[in-house]
Amino acid sequence: MKQTLENLLEFQKTEIEIDRLNDALGLVTEKLDALDAKQDSFQEAFEKDTAAMEHLKKKYRDFESDSKTNESKIAKSQAKLSAVKTNKEYQALLKEIDDIKGMNSALEDEMLVCLDQMESFEEELAKKSRALKQLKGEIASEKEVIQQEAENNTSQLKKIEQLKGQLAGEIDKNILNDYVRVKRIVKKLALVPVLQAVCQGCHRKIPPQMFIELQRSDQLKFCPHCDRLVFWDKSYE
Repeated sequence: MKQTLENLLEFQKTEIEIDRLNDALGLVTEKLDALDAKQDSFQEAFEKDTAAMEHLKKKYRDFESDSKTNESKIAKSQAKLSAVKTNKEYQALLKEIDDIKGMNSALEDEMLVCLDQMESFEEELAKKSRALKQLKGEIASEKEVIQQEAENNTSQLKKIEQLKGQLAGEIDKNILNDYVRVKRIVKKLALVPVLQAVCQGCHRKIPPQMFIELQRSDQLKFCPHCDRLVFWDKSYE
């Protein structure tokens, strides 16, 4: 019976380890998805800033184009000044030239604002580009670690499952069936020691007679409170 108990305890340990490994493997996809989401979020923000920079550049080019168009209009109007015949026409052309110059002055102010904004954006984009590159490297390294751990856990899981199968073949079928039935009910530990007449599963005292019987033999009994399989071993006291 002592060997059966030892095998059953070892069997329970394999189940605990299998659960742990399965839980770890179950989190692999979640961890990888979280890393992808982190990188995608940073990438999206970087692309948004890049688009804003391109918008500023286009805005500057539009202002520049309008300014050149206005300069051309000014040149044409100035050329007409020598050909006008009346003072009224002359004054009208001068006003037109002044108005266009005024628009160009406003455009130049807008262009200066754009240049300042573009300069700030370029510095910020350069920083974010370096940060994005670093982040991608860090995430790639983290993914490699996660995948390596997953491979190790998968390999370990196969070994533990083989050991579990081997132990199952060495345990009395009736006792193993009892263990499986109890495990299905309590979900966690189905086999627990009794310490000082207290079941370590439900932490309630077992009847004195049952405790005496456990101490006198290597047999297993059912806790009358939680139905777990219980045993006594002085090394646990």
